[in-house]
Amino acid sequence: MTWSNGRNRVIEWAHPDPREALRAATVHIPRYCRQNPVDAKSMTLYRLPDLLDLVPTERRATLATINDDVDRALHDLAARRFGEHTPERYQLALVATRQCPYGMVRPLIGETIPPQLDAMCVATADGILALGDADHEPS
Repeated sequence: MTWSNGRNRVIEWAHPDPREALRAATVHIPRYCRQNPVDAKSMTLYRLPDLLDLVPTERRATLATINDDVDRALHDLAARRFGEHTPERYQLALVATRQCPYGMVRPLIGETIPPQLDAMCVATADGILALGDADHEPS
C-alpha cells in the first residue's frame, strides 16, 4: 500500500521519540485506507513488481524507487529504536509497521474500517518490536 504515497508517509514519522514515530508509521496504513477507500481498493490489484511490468517504460524508473524514502526512514527508525541497525531488527520494524498493518486491514478494504483497528495495529507492532530489545529472551 505504501508505494503510492511513500513520500508523504516519511513526514508523518518525524517524531523525536522513535517508539512514537514507529507507532505513527504503524497506523498510517489503516488510516490511509479509511480516508482513501477508492485508492486503497485500487492498490490491492497489483503488487509493485507486477505493476512495473504494466506501466509505460518512461514511468518505470520513478515507480521503481517510490518506496526508497520510506525504506530509508524505516532503516533510520529501526536504528534509533534499537540503538543499532541490524538486518534482523530492520525486518522486525518492517513487519511491525508495514506488513502486519496491511495484513490486518486488507480484508476490510471496501468496507468500514473500524477506528479500533489502529490500536490493534499498534499493540501488535509494539509486541513485534519488543522482540528486538536486547533484554528480550526468546521463549
